[in-house]
Amino acid sequence: MSPPYELKEVRSFVMVSKAGSISRAATEFNIPKATISNHLRRLEDSLEVELFTRQSRGLTLTDAGKQFLEHAQAIFDSCDVATVAAQRAHGTLSGPLRVARAV
Repeated sequence: MSPPYELKEVRSFVMVSKAGSISRAATEFNIPKATISNHLRRLEDSLEVELFTRQSRGLTLTDAGKQFLEHAQAIFDSCDVATVAAQRAHGTLSGPLRVARAV
């Protein structure tokens, strides 16, 4: 069963959590504010929970948001580790090596 949300929505959530506001995340990651806002709205609608408390000075994570962030960040950290492992495996030589010498 696939989750009722998309990975890009979770990525936007993590970016906003780190930046502290939609505007800062949009500037920092060069993504339109409307796109990030829509991702957050769809994610919260899919989860049926508020992840942020909206305030005039930015966003604050709710308890549910803190829990979701912890697990979401772990997923992206694992993806980074997997990427490095794949790149390292691709760059590693393996198999027999034969050296011929001309006389």
